[in-house]
Amino acid sequence: MIIDILDTLSLYKTQIGLAKLEVEFLDNVEVIKVGGRLNVGKVLARLPASDIPKLIKDFELTCTPYFSQNENKQTIVVVLGLSKLFLLAESKFEALMLIDLLVEYENSQKKTIFYFVNMDVLDDGSRYVMSLLEELATTVIRAVRAKDEEETKPYVHVMVLKAINTEMEGFKLKL
Repeated sequence: MIIDILDTLSLYKTQIGLAKLEVEFLDNVEVIKVGGRLNVGKVLARLPASDIPKLIKDFELTCTPYFSQNENKQTIVVVLGLSKLFLLAESKFEALMLIDLLVEYENSQKKTIFYFVNMDVLDDGSRYVMSLLEELATTVIRAVRAKDEEETKPYVHVMVLKAINTEMEGFKLKL
């Protein structure tokens, strides 16, 4: 399942397609849309992004039955555009309500959740959100687009910042 916040999935699908990679599989993925208007995948529900308390209530009404039906299956959930949602939060309290919602759905060993957060989007006043997200995560991976002085081709530098398996911490990879 993908939770698509403000059409982030559509943007990624376009970018993946421009890179000449396979995108057709996205048409069969179950999606819950939070705001936005562009449909990618099998949209199960549309939730408002403009009112955080209403979004949280609607999310619980939509996702609790979905996860209950699938509680015995290994489920992968990908959350795209989470940083946009934190930008829409009108107060620290609303941001903390969102963090609390994430904690509520992390309690299953059969569920693996990947949060994609663009840290550059968060302003200095909301950087605390990253610390809270990292605190609740079992693994934190940072991916940075980079370019060597000698090389003309950009690459992605991936580093494991936090892991339950401490041997993984500090692991670096150049893609």
